[in-house]
Amino acid sequence: MRIRSQGAEGQETDGHNDTLGKILSRFEVRTDPFDEHEVSEAVRKARAKQDTSDLPLDWLAEAMAFGFSERPPTREEGWGTYFGPVFSEASKDGERDEWPSLDAVTPDMLDYWAVRARETHHAILRARYAGLVWDLTNQATGGSPAVEMARIRIDSVIEIAATDAHLYNTETIRKLRHAISLAISLNDQDRIETCRDAILSYEDKVAEDDKLGLWGFSYDVLWGNKKVELTDDQKAKIIGDLEDRLERVCGSSRTEAIDPWPAESAAIRLARHYRAVNRPEEVRRVLLKCEVAFAERADPANAMLARAWFEQLYRVFRDFGLGEDAQRLLRKIRELGPKAHDELRPISAETEIKKEEMDQYVEGMTEGDLETVLARIVGHYVPSRDKIETEIQDLASKSPLMFLFAAQLTDHKGRPTASIGPLEDDLDGHVIRHMAENMQFSSIFLRRVMIALAEKFGLTPEKLLGYVSQSPLFEDSKKAILAAGMRAYFAADSLGAIHLLIPQIEDGVRNLLEKTGGTVLRPNRSGGMNLKTLDELLRDERVSALFGEDVPLYLRVLLTDARGFNLRNNICHGISPAASLGMGMADRVLHALLILAQVRRKVGGQRNAPVA
Repeated sequence: MRIRSQGAEGQETDGHNDTLGKILSRFEVRTDPFDEHEVSEAVRKARAKQDTSDLPLDWLAEAMAFGFSERPPTREEGWGTYFGPVFSEASKDGERDEWPSLDAVTPDMLDYWAVRARETHHAILRARYAGLVWDLTNQATGGSPAVEMARIRIDSVIEIAATDAHLYNTETIRKLRHAISLAISLNDQDRIETCRDAILSYEDKVAEDDKLGLWGFSYDVLWGNKKVELTDDQKAKIIGDLEDRLERVCGSSRTEAIDPWPAESAAIRLARHYRAVNRPEEVRRVLLKCEVAFAERADPANAMLARAWFEQLYRVFRDFGLGEDAQRLLRKIRELGPKAHDELRPISAETEIKKEEMDQYVEGMTEGDLETVLARIVGHYVPSRDKIETEIQDLASKSPLMFLFAAQLTDHKGRPTASIGPLEDDLDGHVIRHMAENMQFSSIFLRRVMIALAEKFGLTPEKLLGYVSQSPLFEDSKKAILAAGMRAYFAADSLGAIHLLIPQIEDGVRNLLEKTGGTVLRPNRSGGMNLKTLDELLRDERVSALFGEDVPLYLRVLLTDARGFNLRNNICHGISPAASLGMGMADRVLHALLILAQVRRKVGGQRNAPVA
């Protein structure tokens, strides 16, 4: 094929010059497996030796064609297409830097790829050119691609699978999934059936029990797909293969050590099938086999790993309605908790703070009269969500591995309390955990400030109670409890202060909602009403309307969120050990109380103190 294009000097040149033509010709005649990256690299290296600065159309089109990824970013980051950039990240100006860029895809380039798709001989090249034209035309130009391109893509992928042309089996599987989705979108029954047969045949060819990505995809893609008709023999084979594999990897006839992961993968697919055909006894049978596989492998494993395995299995049992079996697993998880906790090893880091710097900080925080200082302390120690998110994104850019995997949080006995997903799926979880970590560090400073505050103003329980009592959120009938809590705090009795003051914080939030027209009750199953939980109260829009978004989030991290300190719930349920309830935590509880104390009564149309 000859394409006419403009060279770097504006002179008309042959589109495929000798160098580019030779590169592509070598791939056209290849009979050994290769992948698209090899084509991209060959073009890039050859282009680097050229002495022109601007790429002619053919060079640019070929470089881009094999630079696109068939693992596109998420829809939020990508273009909502099958193909996407191989590199994409947010730039400092808020735009996205990416390569290849959709903006560089022009009508001339799409025409070039369409010609190549019709004329090239190798299935890998043909599938890529046709796939790009079909996938990107509308997004790049707003036009509609010729349906011929989708057909070429489908037929070429089937040829790739039949001839083992691609270097990687997993990539061929990905292409087969795409091909049958295209055939379904075209309502092309002949190609749907051809893709179906190609998928079944390819799984037969590449499946290996210990390689999870190379089997099970026939079930995933074809089973239950209303657009794909399976014969009775094909249905029986798909289920029979999964049953045989489950028996091989965890049955009594195996000759090698048990591998629980293939067992889980096969069992879950079979359980879905048997649940769909209303055979609960078969659901339980295959999942119990999976449990045996994990139990045998877990015996020599460390307790932390074993607990994580059984937690995953517990969720599977629960999701499939095996309530009694799930409870049995839960007891096993509880038994493993203390052992897993004993396996944890502390990690410490030292930070040096010079005395002069600390003294200067404390002096600045306590400058002014008492009410000014208390208001400053209230505002200063409420973390900003925006700043927390910025810190997280900065950390993620420097240490991305820390944010790619889920994390399991446990209590002091090793019992799982919460999980935090990967950053892209669970920003809120990471914000809460990072905020809690920052609060632990800043508690060092808060402790010094509270000591200096008491010394400078001769602060006593009675004087602080007088300040707090000006808020209408604390009822006269509860003042004796507040006073007892404050006396405990000033006596360095952190246990007494925390246990007495937390319920009064909850009562204060409840009073706030009632005074602003909110509801604090919800129906119970006995025909009466229960008080809403503190977490529910803090999520009420009236709280954020008064204090802003940061304060209720801070209070939830401190008091009600299992991913944070969860202090209120741990105290009320007797979970917190005494060692975790020192004066640093008492400072935080008093700080929360002072936040609510910023709400004051109106006197003659004016408030008699600042309002948060």
